[in-house]
Amino acid sequence: MEVPILKQGAFLIATFQAALSDAGVRIDDLPHQLKSVLTWLSTCRSVPDLKILIGRASSTRTFYRSWNLEFPEPPRIVLDRLRTCHATALFGAGRTEREAAELAGFRNPGAMRRSMIRFGMK
Repeated sequence: MEVPILKQGAFLIATFQAALSDAGVRIDDLPHQLKSVLTWLSTCRSVPDLKILIGRASSTRTFYRSWNLEFPEPPRIVLDRLRTCHATALFGAGRTEREAAELAGFRNPGAMRRSMIRFGMK
């Protein structure tokens, strides 16, 4: 996935859309609940924890059912990938490693480095 660099400090909407595209998913084709949760996600400044994302849904069970019908990967993996893409773009835009990790939503720079290795984004 190509990681576009947009305004620093804002969630990288283009990265989010690219990740959905890579998964073969169009946000307009998703069920209402998933569409509203993912639309909210696209406006966040950093990638939230899965618990926060699911909290935006009306029902945890319905969220997972809808997600599993539409996405080949579990939501945790998709959020990790988005967080890593966001950090990579921030790092590439001149942010320090610590700043990129914090702004992307990682607990620390070490977690960011491990995730970059995991997804092949070094």
